[in-house]
Amino acid sequence: MEIPAFVRNVATLASGTLLAQLLPLLASPLLTRLYTPAQFGLFALFMAIFSTLHQATTGHYEIAMITPKRNQTARELFVIALYYALGFSLLVLASLLLMHTPLLKLIGAQQLGNWIYLLPLMLFLAGSSQLINHYANRAGKYTYMAQATLIQGISIVFISLLLGLLQAGFMGLIAGYAGGYTLSFLFLAWRYHRDIGQADFSWSQRKSRIAQHFRDYPIFSGSMSIFDGLSLALPTFFIAAGYPEAIVGYYALVMRTLYTPLTFLSTSVGQVNLKKIVQLIHDKQALTPYLGRITLVLILIASMPASLLFLFGPELFAFVFGTDWRIAGEFAQILAPALIIRFTASTLSNTLTATRNPRLAGLWKIISFVSTLSILWFFTGEVSASKLLKYLMIKDILLYFFYYTLIYFSARQTQKEQ
Repeated sequence: MEIPAFVRNVATLASGTLLAQLLPLLASPLLTRLYTPAQFGLFALFMAIFSTLHQATTGHYEIAMITPKRNQTARELFVIALYYALGFSLLVLASLLLMHTPLLKLIGAQQLGNWIYLLPLMLFLAGSSQLINHYANRAGKYTYMAQATLIQGISIVFISLLLGLLQAGFMGLIAGYAGGYTLSFLFLAWRYHRDIGQADFSWSQRKSRIAQHFRDYPIFSGSMSIFDGLSLALPTFFIAAGYPEAIVGYYALVMRTLYTPLTFLSTSVGQVNLKKIVQLIHDKQALTPYLGRITLVLILIASMPASLLFLFGPELFAFVFGTDWRIAGEFAQILAPALIIRFTASTLSNTLTATRNPRLAGLWKIISFVSTLSILWFFTGEVSASKLLKYLMIKDILLYFFYYTLIYFSARQTQKEQ
């Protein structure tokens, strides 16, 4: 596959992602008037718990599904990942039923109450959506993936706005995401019902052997992604414990308007990157020249929003979301310098998986977790929220530069071994 084809695939996915993200961004001024900062804060707390566990839901078997040459093996991995997602979600449900109050108290989320029981359902819906999305990626059906992303974005906005008008509280924000994952999954399942229908959904010794062969994915990549998710969620937990609810709401709006769109774009480019790296390895071609070119493109993409937020963050947020949200713009201005390296490294992170180096990914995730926890543990409540975010921004620049170094090293080593 030549670079123009790569660009075409990225453009297909990115166009769906761009449209899907423009809608929530355009709707955000309405949402900030339908939901209070405190309700956004409560939603952020729920999503922080969700994001901590989300990436581990399928054991990363869906990523392993990209690597085999035989479609039969890929279909077996699809079924394995689906079983894994169901088992993981049921395990979370059992943990909540047995230790509901202690668990919420441990993370300072008592205000979620019984709403936390929506978590296992959200995890299974999101895991299933992610799984079938990767199945489409294996087949190179980027148009379908873009359409699914667009359906997800439209659903989130429509449901959130409708329930906001009905004064449903923060539950309306959760329902928006649940509906988005469900409709995205159903769309791709409809597109692939014949192909997936060829899979044997009963368990067998062959599936056991395949699961064992790809065991590094759930052990090192999937499980360690909990550390990755927890590192991203820790600021929300600590800010909720050490500062007023409104501060959590401001931080949540920054994540929603700044990192969420870039995360969707990062996921789109990352999925094409994963398939491209695997193909280069199969064809025994050099990885580092391609990695250098895509790195420059990603830096250019992230530079525009990072520059605007660094220069005009408070003014932009006050104008778009209302004067009550100016503080959120100040938070965005503080975090903007780390945006470029964070976006670049995160987008290319599945290079470690494609080169079968999930242990390096696991190592970085542990380092990320420990460094984030250390800063939050020592400084939350001791310094202002703004200063705390400055410390986190500096940490992100150093941490994600190290991440990119590991990615480049992995590609270079694989290239030498070919």
